[in-house]
Amino acid sequence: MKSLDKVKKKFLELFPTEKNVRERRFEKAGYKCEMCGGVKLLQMHHLIEGKLRRKFFERLFSVRIVCDNCHLWGKKADTITHYRKELALELLQWFSKEDVRTIIGKEDLFKEVTE
Repeated sequence: MKSLDKVKKKFLELFPTEKNVRERRFEKAGYKCEMCGGVKLLQMHHLIEGKLRRKFFERLFSVRIVCDNCHLWGKKADTITHYRKELALELLQWFSKEDVRTIIGKEDLFKEVTE
């Protein structure tokens, strides 16, 4: 696997750090869950795995607003996997599959995704 530092450097060159990601994503989502449209107990979900990795790679396109129910229960698995795969396909424009796995933190990310 490529050094995380090399991937981070390239990512930062392509996507400079964004401010107020949480507030901007809530605005973009219309203050509703992006899965079910609910408006109660909303939170920001990171598509990137791992606490330290999440913070570095946090951009408007790498998070989603979800309600507590969708975050914790059945809708989460399939939809979040779908969102992660969309993000992976987008990142393949600039990064190799290995680099995208490093960014997102999922080894099995490309089981059903092709370049």
